[in-house]
Amino acid sequence: MPRLTPEIERLIVASIRKGALPRVAVASAGISRRCLARWVEEARRDRKSPYRPFLKKVLQARAQARVTAAIEVRAKDAKFWLTHVDGTAKREREGESLANFMSWLATLLPALDPYPAARQALAAALENGARETVNNSHRNAL
Repeated sequence: MPRLTPEIERLIVASIRKGALPRVAVASAGISRRCLARWVEEARRDRKSPYRPFLKKVLQARAQARVTAAIEVRAKDAKFWLTHVDGTAKREREGESLANFMSWLATLLPALDPYPAARQALAAALENGARETVNNSHRNAL
C-alpha cells in the first residue's frame, strides 16, 4: 500500500477544497481508489490510525468545497439555489416517492397472503435492499 506522505495529503486535500471529487483528487495524486478505501476503512476502525487526521481533513475540505459552491450558486441564482442546492425540492420529491412506495406495498402485501413463501422472499429482498442502500451510502461518502 502506498504511503501517505505530507505532500500527497496536501495535494489531495487542496484539490478537494477546490471542488474536485475525492476519487479524482486521489487519482491525480497517483493513489488508487482501493488504496483510499483501505485508508478510510482503517481511519474509521482505529481511532489511533495515522490515516484518521487525513480522513478528517478530506471530509472538512469536501464540506468547504460544498459551502463555496453553494454560496456561488446562491449569489448567481437564488431561486435555483432554493429549489436545488438547499434540498427542499429534493426532500419533497423523496417524501412523495416514499409515500407512493408505501401505498404500493400496502396493496401488494395482502395479495401475497395466500403465498407465504413469496411474502417472505419479498420481505427479505426489501431488507437486503435497504441494507445495501445503507452500505452504499457509507461507501460513497468519499
